[in-house]
Amino acid sequence: MNQEILKNMKKHQCDALFLKNDSNIRYVSNFTGSDSYVLILNNVNYFITDPRSNEQAEEECPDFQVETIGRDFSFLIQLLVKLVDKHNIKSLAFEENHVSFSLYQALKTALPHVQLIPNDNIVEKVRYSKNQTEIEHIKKAVQITDMTFKQFLPFLKIGMTELEAVLKLEFMLRENGSQGIAFSPI
Repeated sequence: MNQEILKNMKKHQCDALFLKNDSNIRYVSNFTGSDSYVLILNNVNYFITDPRSNEQAEEECPDFQVETIGRDFSFLIQLLVKLVDKHNIKSLAFEENHVSFSLYQALKTALPHVQLIPNDNIVEKVRYSKNQTEIEHIKKAVQITDMTFKQFLPFLKIGMTELEAVLKLEFMLRENGSQGIAFSPI
Protein backbone atom coordinates (compact mmCIF):
# COMPACT_ATOMS: atom_id res chain seq x y z
CA MET A 1 0.00 0.00 0.00
CA ASN A 2 1.14 3.49 -0.76
CA GLN A 3 2.73 4.81 2.44
CA GLU A 4 1.46 8.33 1.75
CA ILE A 5 -2.13 7.08 1.87
CA LEU A 6 -1.46 5.40 5.21
CA LYS A 7 0.10 8.66 6.48
CA ASN A 8 -2.97 10.60 5.33
CA MET A 9 -5.22 8.11 7.11
CA LYS A 10 -3.25 8.61 10.31
CA LYS A 11 -3.39 12.39 9.86
CA HIS A 12 -7.19 12.19 9.56
CA GLN A 13 -7.30 9.89 12.58
CA CYS A 14 -9.03 6.98 10.90
CA ASP A 15 -8.41 3.28 11.46
CA ALA A 16 -9.67 2.37 8.01
CA LEU A 17 -10.55 3.90 4.66
CA PHE A 18 -13.52 2.77 2.55
CA LEU A 19 -13.27 3.47 -1.19
CA LYS A 20 -16.01 3.34 -3.80
CA ASN A 21 -14.65 5.65 -6.53
CA ASP A 22 -13.38 3.55 -9.46
CA SER A 23 -10.47 5.93 -10.13
CA ASN A 24 -9.23 5.74 -6.54
CA ILE A 25 -9.74 1.98 -6.48
CA ARG A 26 -7.69 1.61 -9.65
CA TYR A 27 -4.98 3.85 -8.22
CA VAL A 28 -4.57 1.85 -5.01
CA SER A 29 -5.21 -1.66 -6.37
CA ASN A 30 -4.54 -1.68 -10.15
CA PHE A 31 -8.03 -3.13 -10.71
CA THR A 32 -9.25 -2.17 -14.20
CA GLY A 33 -12.88 -3.10 -13.70
CA SER A 34 -15.69 -1.32 -11.90
CA ASP A 35 -18.47 -1.88 -9.35
CA SER A 36 -16.11 -2.79 -6.53
CA TYR A 37 -15.04 -1.47 -3.15
CA VAL A 38 -11.80 -1.30 -1.19
CA LEU A 39 -11.21 -1.27 2.54
CA ILE A 40 -7.72 -0.14 3.58
CA LEU A 41 -6.33 -0.75 7.03
CA ASN A 42 -2.82 -0.23 8.32
CA ASN A 43 -1.84 -3.89 7.99
CA VAL A 44 -4.28 -5.44 5.50
CA ASN A 45 -6.26 -4.37 2.43
CA TYR A 46 -9.54 -5.83 1.27
CA PHE A 47 -10.83 -5.77 -2.28
CA ILE A 48 -14.61 -6.32 -2.31
CA THR A 49 -16.39 -7.37 -5.48
CA ASP A 50 -19.14 -9.60 -6.80
CA PRO A 51 -18.54 -13.02 -8.40
CA ARG A 52 -18.38 -11.58 -11.95
CA SER A 53 -15.11 -9.79 -11.14
CA ASN A 54 -13.63 -12.19 -8.60
CA GLU A 55 -11.11 -13.82 -10.95
CA GLN A 56 -10.03 -10.45 -12.36
CA ALA A 57 -9.57 -9.06 -8.86
CA GLU A 58 -7.49 -12.07 -7.77
CA GLU A 59 -5.25 -11.51 -10.80
CA GLU A 60 -4.95 -7.71 -10.75
CA CYS A 61 -4.88 -7.09 -6.98
CA PRO A 62 -2.25 -9.40 -5.47
CA ASP A 63 -1.71 -7.16 -2.42
CA PHE A 64 -5.37 -7.38 -1.45
CA GLN A 65 -7.45 -10.01 0.23
CA VAL A 66 -10.34 -10.47 -2.20
CA GLU A 67 -13.80 -10.79 -0.67
CA THR A 68 -16.72 -11.79 -2.87
CA ILE A 69 -20.21 -10.53 -2.07
CA GLY A 70 -23.63 -10.67 -3.68
CA ARG A 71 -24.78 -7.68 -5.70
CA ASP A 72 -27.35 -6.56 -3.14
CA PHE A 73 -26.33 -3.70 -0.83
CA SER A 74 -26.98 -5.82 2.24
CA PHE A 75 -24.09 -8.16 1.43
CA LEU A 76 -21.65 -5.23 1.44
CA ILE A 77 -22.96 -4.00 4.78
CA GLN A 78 -22.76 -7.49 6.31
CA LEU A 79 -19.14 -7.88 5.19
CA LEU A 80 -18.15 -4.42 6.44
CA VAL A 81 -19.70 -5.16 9.84
CA LYS A 82 -17.73 -8.42 9.98
CA LEU A 83 -14.45 -6.70 9.02
CA VAL A 84 -14.99 -3.79 11.41
CA ASP A 85 -15.53 -6.25 14.26
CA LYS A 86 -12.61 -8.47 13.21
CA HIS A 87 -10.15 -5.54 13.11
CA ASN A 88 -11.68 -3.52 15.96
CA ILE A 89 -12.16 -0.48 13.71
CA LYS A 90 -13.30 2.58 15.67
CA SER A 91 -13.12 5.18 12.88
CA LEU A 92 -13.83 4.73 9.19
CA ALA A 93 -13.14 7.38 6.56
CA PHE A 94 -15.20 7.25 3.37
CA GLU A 95 -15.37 9.18 0.11
CA GLU A 96 -18.10 11.69 0.85
CA ASN A 97 -18.63 12.61 -2.82
CA HIS A 98 -18.92 9.00 -3.93
CA VAL A 99 -20.84 7.24 -1.18
CA SER A 100 -24.57 7.62 -1.67
CA PHE A 101 -26.74 8.87 1.16
CA SER A 102 -28.45 5.49 1.36
CA LEU A 103 -25.09 3.71 1.75
CA TYR A 104 -24.04 6.24 4.37
CA GLN A 105 -27.30 5.70 6.26
CA ALA A 106 -26.85 1.92 6.08
CA LEU A 107 -23.29 2.22 7.41
CA LYS A 108 -24.41 4.55 10.18
CA THR A 109 -27.15 2.13 11.22
CA ALA A 110 -25.03 -1.04 10.98
CA LEU A 111 -21.96 0.48 12.64
CA PRO A 112 -23.29 2.69 15.45
CA HIS A 113 -20.06 2.35 17.47
CA VAL A 114 -17.85 3.47 14.55
CA GLN A 115 -17.04 7.10 13.84
CA LEU A 116 -17.74 7.72 10.14
CA ILE A 117 -15.40 10.36 8.73
CA PRO A 118 -16.42 11.96 5.42
CA ASN A 119 -13.30 12.74 3.43
CA ASP A 120 -12.49 13.06 -0.25
CA ASN A 121 -8.80 13.82 -0.23
CA ILE A 122 -6.96 10.96 1.47
CA VAL A 123 -6.24 9.22 -1.84
CA GLU A 124 -6.68 12.24 -4.10
CA LYS A 125 -3.92 14.14 -2.30
CA VAL A 126 -1.51 11.34 -3.18
CA ARG A 127 -2.81 11.04 -6.75
CA TYR A 128 -2.09 14.73 -7.43
CA SER A 129 1.67 14.19 -7.15
CA LYS A 130 3.13 11.99 -9.89
CA ASN A 131 6.08 9.68 -9.42
CA GLN A 132 8.50 8.92 -12.27
CA THR A 133 6.58 5.81 -13.39
CA GLU A 134 3.32 7.76 -13.59
CA ILE A 135 5.04 10.54 -15.54
CA GLU A 136 6.37 7.97 -18.03
CA HIS A 137 2.84 6.52 -18.43
CA ILE A 138 1.46 10.00 -19.09
CA LYS A 139 4.17 10.67 -21.69
CA LYS A 140 3.36 7.37 -23.41
CA ALA A 141 -0.37 8.16 -23.39
CA VAL A 142 0.32 11.56 -24.98
CA GLN A 143 2.47 9.93 -27.68
CA ILE A 144 -0.23 7.37 -28.45
CA THR A 145 -2.89 10.10 -28.58
CA ASP A 146 -0.84 12.38 -30.84
CA MET A 147 0.05 9.56 -33.22
CA THR A 148 -3.54 8.31 -33.32
CA PHE A 149 -4.99 11.77 -33.96
CA LYS A 150 -2.66 12.27 -36.92
CA GLN A 151 -3.74 8.89 -38.32
CA PHE A 152 -7.40 9.65 -37.59
CA LEU A 153 -7.71 13.03 -39.34
CA PRO A 154 -7.73 11.58 -42.90
CA PHE A 155 -10.69 9.34 -41.95
CA LEU A 156 -12.93 12.29 -41.08
CA LYS A 157 -15.37 12.91 -43.92
CA ILE A 158 -18.33 15.20 -44.45
CA GLY A 159 -21.48 13.28 -43.59
CA MET A 160 -19.72 10.93 -41.13
CA THR A 161 -21.74 10.59 -37.92
CA GLU A 162 -20.25 11.38 -34.55
CA LEU A 163 -20.73 7.74 -33.55
CA GLU A 164 -18.78 6.54 -36.60
CA ALA A 165 -15.97 8.97 -35.77
CA VAL A 166 -15.86 7.94 -32.09
CA LEU A 167 -15.80 4.22 -32.92
CA LYS A 168 -12.98 4.70 -35.42
CA LEU A 169 -11.00 6.86 -32.99
CA GLU A 170 -11.40 4.39 -30.11
CA PHE A 171 -10.43 1.49 -32.37
CA MET A 172 -7.33 3.31 -33.58
CA LEU A 173 -6.32 4.27 -30.03
CA ARG A 174 -6.49 0.65 -28.92
CA GLU A 175 -4.72 -0.47 -32.08
CA ASN A 176 -1.88 1.90 -31.19
CA GLY A 177 -1.51 0.55 -27.66
CA SER A 178 -4.03 2.44 -25.53
CA GLN A 179 -5.71 0.49 -22.72
CA GLY A 180 -8.84 2.56 -23.17
CA ILE A 181 -10.09 6.10 -23.07
CA ALA A 182 -10.19 8.36 -20.03
CA PHE A 183 -13.57 9.86 -20.95
CA SER A 184 -16.10 9.69 -23.75
CA PRO A 185 -14.96 11.68 -26.79
CA ILE A 186 -17.20 14.43 -28.09
